[in-house]
Amino acid sequence: MSAAAPGRIGPSRVGVVAGCSRLGDAIRRHLEDEGFGISAFHGLDEGLRGGASLAAIIAELAADPGTAAIVLVGDPPDPAAAELVAGAAKPVIAHIAESTPGCAEARAARTALVCAGALVCRTPTAVPHAVRAGLRTDGAALK
Repeated sequence: MSAAAPGRIGPSRVGVVAGCSRLGDAIRRHLEDEGFGISAFHGLDEGLRGGASLAAIIAELAADPGTAAIVLVGDPPDPAAAELVAGAAKPVIAHIAESTPGCAEARAARTALVCAGALVCRTPTAVPHAVRAGLRTDGAALK
C-alpha cells in the first residue's frame, strides 16, 4: 500500500489526516524518524474512502484504541476541523501550511484550532515534538 493511500498503514499510535498527501507523507516520515509509527493515514486529496467525511475519519481515529494522537495537516484545513477537534478525547496536533506567508485564512484556522484545544505547529518538523508533548499532557503512553 502506498504511504499516501487512505486507510491502515501498520500498528502504532498516531493517526494522520492530511489535506495534502505530499505534506502528510513528509510529516509521517518525521514522526517515524522520532520513533512514532502511523496507525492510519488518510490523504484527503486522494479522495475519501467510501465517501467518508472529515468528521467520520476524526471520529474513527478518536474511537480507535490503537491511535493515541491525531495529526491534522492542511492548507488550511476545513473550517469545520476546529469543531471536530473540540470533541476529541485524544490529543490533536495540527500543521497548517501557508501557501502565502501571513495568509489571513491560515491565521484564522490556527486560532480556531488552538481555541478548540489542538496543539498547532508552524513547521512539519515540530509535529513529532508536539505529539510527544500532547501524549504526556494527556497521560497516554508514548509508544
